[in-house]
This record gives sequence, C-alpha cells and structure tokens, in this order.
Amino acid sequence: ISELRTFCKRHSLPKPTLVNSGRGVHVYWILSEAVCRDDWWPVAERLKNLCAEDDFKADPAVTSDVARILRVPNTHNHKSDPPAPVTFFGLEAPQVVDFDEFSELIGNDPIPVPHKYKPTDSVSAFRDAMRQNQRDSIKRRLLRT
Repeated sequence: ISELRTFCKRHSLPKPTLVNSGRGVHVYWILSEAVCRDDWWPVAERLKNLCAEDDFKADPAVTSDVARILRVPNTHNHKSDPPAPVTFFGLEAPQVVDFDEFSELIGNDPIPVPHKYKPTDSVSAFRDAMRQNQRDSIKRRLLRT
C-alpha cells in the first residue's frame, strides 16, 4: 500500500479505492460514467505500461483485462479455507474519477485498439461457398416451377 501511495503521488493519480480481497489488495479507480471497452482498453494498457516502467508490482494479466470483475466487499473469497472476508480498506467514501482526466494523467501515448473480429481466409472461403450454394439452390427452385 505504501508503494501504491508513492506510485500515485509520482504520477499525480487520484486516490484509488482499495479492496482487501482476502488474498491481496485490489485497486480501483471508480469512474464517474460508463466507458465503452474501445475507449477504456488503451487507457488500461497505458496504466499497465506505466506500472511496468515504474517497477510497480501490479499484475499485468489483470490491469487491462476487460473480463475481470471486482471482488465484492462484504462477501467471501472462497480460494482459501476458511473463506476470507472481502472488505474495503479504510472507511472513506470512494472517490469518483473523471475518465478523460484519468486518461490524461496516465499519459497520451497512443495504443492501438485491437481490431474487431476479422475472418480468416478459410472462414471467408466457407462463407463464399455457403452463399454460392444458396444462390444455386434458389436457381434450382426457380427452374422447377
């Protein structure tokens, strides 16, 4: 937690919300608005890179993983026996962060958003064959009438 404080001060980052997951510390910046994945991901990647550059011990597999969900406080983490309570660190109200301001603090290095699904040649060939089959089927039906 002291390394986190140093990291946040060094980069003028707002105070994050901390959750004791029962097995470690989870760090969250609670955004003031919903953000789509395509806007969020490059910022998360820049945060991950910033942590790596500073040798800050953040799990790189987690920092920009869009599918991760938070450990909900006042529940239990069942990865340990007995299950460990999940709690907030501190009693302060969580600070809400503006996404655009946070993005600027992290840095503006461009990180490309991964392209949407692009079919491979084999998928395209299959799709083309299916379309041709459909056209031929329609022609056969028309010729029967």
